[in-house]
Formats: sequence, structure tokens, C-alpha cells
Amino acid sequence: MSVPDLLTVEEAARVLRIGRSSAYELAGRDLASDGAEGLPVVRVGRLLRIPRAGLENFSATPITVIPADPSPTGPTPSSARKARPHLRAIHDDASTGHPTAATTSPPRPQ
Repeated sequence: MSVPDLLTVEEAARVLRIGRSSAYELAGRDLASDGAEGLPVVRVGRLLRIPRAGLENFSATPITVIPADPSPTGPTPSSARKARPHLRAIHDDASTGHPTAATTSPPRPQ
């Protein structure tokens, strides 16, 4: 598969091996400075796209492949996350509709 002429910010982040937030910050710098600094970006409607040529210039290397997304299934489901017993669950009280702490939570140390 060839590298497209316009990449998403997430794809550019994977190419640069940086986080998504850092890539958006660099793209924002380009927009704020009228192209004087940051990661070159083009607006396509409300979307941001990174030109391959600009990314190659920014990284000083040709882009031949976009690394695979490390989490193709998306965020980890809450049931698979590490248990955190110190956090108390909050539920709506059926009689009042107001939030209340779950009764199965351990008491807080005083």
C-alpha cells in the first residue's frame, strides 16, 4: 500500500513515533504561526490533514510506510482495566434519582 498524499494527524503521529496530542499541538503551532513553525497542516473543511511532502520535510526522511495503529480495537473496555478497589462506585438511588455511593464499597479510612 502506498502512502497517501494527505495523512491524518494520527497517521503522522505514528510516522513520527509521537503521541496524538503532541502531533495535534505541533499542527496547532503551524496554524497559529501561518506555517512558520510546527508540523505542516492543511485544513480540509473541519478536518486537519498533514501533507506527505511536508511531513517528509519536517522529519528529513522519506515516508515509505505508515506504522500500524497499536490499538486497532480502540480503547480498552472498562471491564478489562486493572481493578482499582480504592475508588468507590457511584449509582443513582432508585427512590430519589440522586447519586449515592454503592453499599458494597469498603469504608474510607479515617
